[in-house]
Order: sequence, then structure tokens, then C-alpha cells
Amino acid sequence: MATYHYGTGSGISSTVGERLANLVQREIVVRTGMHDCRTHAKTWDLLRLTRMPTVRVDLGYLTSPVDRERLINPMFREQIVEAILAAVQRMYFPVERDVPTGSIDVRQLRMALADRT
Repeated sequence: MATYHYGTGSGISSTVGERLANLVQREIVVRTGMHDCRTHAKTWDLLRLTRMPTVRVDLGYLTSPVDRERLINPMFREQIVEAILAAVQRMYFPVERDVPTGSIDVRQLRMALADRT
């Protein structure tokens, strides 16, 4: 799996997007064991023209039998959702209070949100 953020490769980039891409990449790899193809800076319109920190996550290919089996599994997709939620939550932690990758239990966050509805 790979994650992309806006950047030209020559010093111009979205620093917040890059941080989010790194957090998302690490959380997904730790929680799923997927192969880490790292984060990459790209100038794609999706990343360049969006007016907020933006990342693109490539989780595999339906043409690959191994990837397809994972991607059609609802439990695997749930792991991905939890990893992305944890990464976004970690964006708001002060650096000195950050927690180890894969250690945030997003079920507590989901329960709090469910109580509001």
C-alpha cells in the first residue's frame, strides 16, 4: 500500500498533507501487515487543487487475487477505517504527547460518536 500527498519533489509540498500521509501509511501498515510502499509526493490535481490537507491511499488492486481477497473482506476494510481514524486523531496530538503507532483504540471514539446520535 502507498499513500500520496501534494509535493513537487523540489521542496514545495503540503507539510500538513505530508504529515497526514505518513501517519495514515504507518497506521495502516501496522494494523494490517500490508506491504509498505511508503509515502510519495505528487502534483496530481486531486492533491494540488484541494484546499485542505489531502492524501490518496492506494490499498491494492482488484486484479491481484491476494489484494482482491483482502479488499472484499468487510473486516479488513474495517481495519483500514480504524487506521485512518487513528491517523486523523493523531494529527491533533501534540508531538510530545503522541502515542505509538497502532495503539489508539478507535472503538472509544466510535462509542462517543454513537452516544451523540
